[in-house]
Amino acid sequence: MDVSLNGGSIAILRVLRGIKLDPEEKDVDFDYVKDVLRYFLRHPQASDDLEGITRWRLLDQRIEDSLIQVNRAVRWLVSEGVLMQDPARTSHPVFRLNKDRSNEIAQLVRDLADGNLRHK
Repeated sequence: MDVSLNGGSIAILRVLRGIKLDPEEKDVDFDYVKDVLRYFLRHPQASDDLEGITRWRLLDQRIEDSLIQVNRAVRWLVSEGVLMQDPARTSHPVFRLNKDRSNEIAQLVRDLADGNLRHK
């Protein structure tokens, strides 16, 4: 099975087996290949045209990925006391800034922006 991208053709089985790419396939962004394949693996019954895949399917995938990452970030921020979780008034938790730590939070944001914090 081949997929046509940017005028090139990629044999999906060859990509999945990790065989090196031909020089003329350098224009393929494999982050997109991964995203498209992940979507269709999660939804094997799906079918759409190129514009539909781009506009809706990949956007859906990015939102799902973002939701996972934001959930991890929010859990960490709550564990560090930067955000506070309000008592549940709805089925979804509500979060807010811990105003008592505003100065520390501002410094954390500066450090993150400057690249001073690294993943351990």
